[in-house]
Amino acid sequence: MPEKKKRGVSKCKKKFLHPEECTVDFDKTGRAIGKNAGRFMSFIGVEVKKTVPYNKVVKHVNPKLYEDLWEYAKATWNITDDRGKIVTLSKAKSIMRKFRYKLRKNYVYKDESPDKDKDKTPENDTSNDPFEKYDYLDSELWGSFVAIVDSEEWKETSRKAKKSAEQNTDPSHVGRCGFSRLEPHVESRWNQLVSSYPILDLIQDDRSKMYTVSRAPFNPVTKLYELSEHFVSEGELKGTLKKLSIKKCELLNPYDQGAPTVIGMGRVHPSPERIIHNGPMIDGFVKVQIDRVVEGCEEIRLLPESCIPGAVEFLEDAKGSFIQWPAKSIKVYYIYIMLASFCASEDFGFMFLPHNCFNFSFLVLDTYVKKTNGLR
Repeated sequence: MPEKKKRGVSKCKKKFLHPEECTVDFDKTGRAIGKNAGRFMSFIGVEVKKTVPYNKVVKHVNPKLYEDLWEYAKATWNITDDRGKIVTLSKAKSIMRKFRYKLRKNYVYKDESPDKDKDKTPENDTSNDPFEKYDYLDSELWGSFVAIVDSEEWKETSRKAKKSAEQNTDPSHVGRCGFSRLEPHVESRWNQLVSSYPILDLIQDDRSKMYTVSRAPFNPVTKLYELSEHFVSEGELKGTLKKLSIKKCELLNPYDQGAPTVIGMGRVHPSPERIIHNGPMIDGFVKVQIDRVVEGCEEIRLLPESCIPGAVEFLEDAKGSFIQWPAKSIKVYYIYIMLASFCASEDFGFMFLPHNCFNFSFLVLDTYVKKTNGLR
């Protein structure tokens, strides 16, 4: 994916030319929402850098400075209550924390920065002066700032922060306004992601959908939102799909000799112990839960192996129950999730993933049954 062009320094010089634009609303969690949410966070970002001394860490900053910042924001943006105070000031502190790190990285230890601009020559490189780029900074505080960021305490804190950041292999891409700005676009982006990654259709939970969308940056070349390969194959999505894998299925009529007929819907439950209703499962059968019976199929008698004596003998009786069903009479939705899981196992020698795996449903289920029976 091509590298995204970095935005410049925000000074908010043109953002408040019209008084009617100086309004913002907050949701029930305190997050800024609405068309001016981005402008509001830009305003907070600039003002906190002007107000709070950059040579002090958060715990040493006078709390009144943040209180004054909020009161100034309320007056400027016609805010009538404190609903957004906690979240806004929390983000303001985070902005200052990142800003101090940026100053240290770009100006104190610039030569050690791995992404410094190598195209600039000494003659035209004016970026060595932070007060030219950030003209609102107090130059008299620079000496004490350098001393603080060069201390062993700061370096140890930085090492811990870097180690923690390295664990976030799939960062979010939600922008300055967080999930509040993302919410109106979740449905359209989700539909596009599902068309690109069909396995996502297994996910039904709205929060899981939003989380997945937040991990999909826009690719300006393909004009699509895309998930990283790591997020799908090794990241948190893998765990989510593993929980959802091979659950939805269609039950086919086990008595059909010709084209199979769907007689019900349910979910396959992998059962490595091969036990159901306190007894061993039959070879070639899998454990399923019946969710719905197709109209007109209620009176179909179950196979003897699927019956629960005295309780479940017909398909209608099995609704909501766990029974065993012949693997060859099950059509599993998105069977390739299960196949991918097997392909990654040391117990199997094939390492491929067909584009259309529905034709492989019986093969995979049969492989699963043999594996859980200890057969190879």
